[in-house]
Amino acid sequence: MALHPALVERARVFYEVQLRDAPAAADVVTRLEGARRIEQQVLSQQGTAYEPTPDLIESARNAASSAEQDRGKVAQLRTYLAALVQESKIKYTEAKVGTASPTLEEAIKARATAEAAATQQTLADRTAGAKEDANRTRQDAEVRRITEEAKREAAKKDMEIAELKAALDRERSQADAARKRKDAEAEDKRLQELAEARKIELRRKASDPAIQAKLAPFIMPGYWQLQGTSLEKKPLSWTKLQNSGALASTDKGGSIMATIVSTSTDKVRPRWSINPQLYTRHPDAIERIKEAQQLLTELGPVLVEMKLLEP
Repeated sequence: MALHPALVERARVFYEVQLRDAPAAADVVTRLEGARRIEQQVLSQQGTAYEPTPDLIESARNAASSAEQDRGKVAQLRTYLAALVQESKIKYTEAKVGTASPTLEEAIKARATAEAAATQQTLADRTAGAKEDANRTRQDAEVRRITEEAKREAAKKDMEIAELKAALDRERSQADAARKRKDAEAEDKRLQELAEARKIELRRKASDPAIQAKLAPFIMPGYWQLQGTSLEKKPLSWTKLQNSGALASTDKGGSIMATIVSTSTDKVRPRWSINPQLYTRHPDAIERIKEAQQLLTELGPVLVEMKLLEP
């Protein structure tokens, strides 16, 4: 960078003018210690009914706001400095960096010394006449022009960098959204596959002759239904079985279930020899009722799909 006079001037403006906006380290440390005090005060009350006071919350917000402002200033300064470094890699010069090449600090000092010398000479020559005054005025104007040009160039670079950052943020947001969409689709597919696998397993179970034999009082077509008699043979209704309370794991649910499988009104389907009022005295009857309730609860929707139960 020291090989390019224009960049030396911009660097000088950066270090002598713009860098003054950077937050002082002592101020940052003071605010950090204040934030830590708040943190320790809250952590010490962890697990209690303690609620932070409005003043404490306001202090935390102020600390966060100040930190964000300082971070923005530092980020802007870093961006400007990075732009200078990038520009030094783009500009061309026949000069080469060597052991005798000046450092950027030396180049800035040399430029400042030269300007100081020029200013002193201008002051010394002020009495030399109007020509010298005019020359000095032109030199001052040129210095101001260069300074203003450097500031405008810096502002332009800042704007370009901000636009580039905004574009990168948009691309990153779009990529994140696409990734989340893809993950959600994959999860939906996985759940669908699990549901389908579960449904296949339930269909296999519902197709088992042993299971169907246990559920014969419900799935075998017959005239008797839970709410009257049908003129055509068909299985019992899954919805009506649910609404009747026969699937509830209670004494009442078991009694309703026992009535359904033992009622003499049904002349077609196989009947169980169970007394709805006294079935609880017989462990085998209880287990048989419970098994039927569990199978119907688990397989009900699949049995409807397979048309072994009415909807």
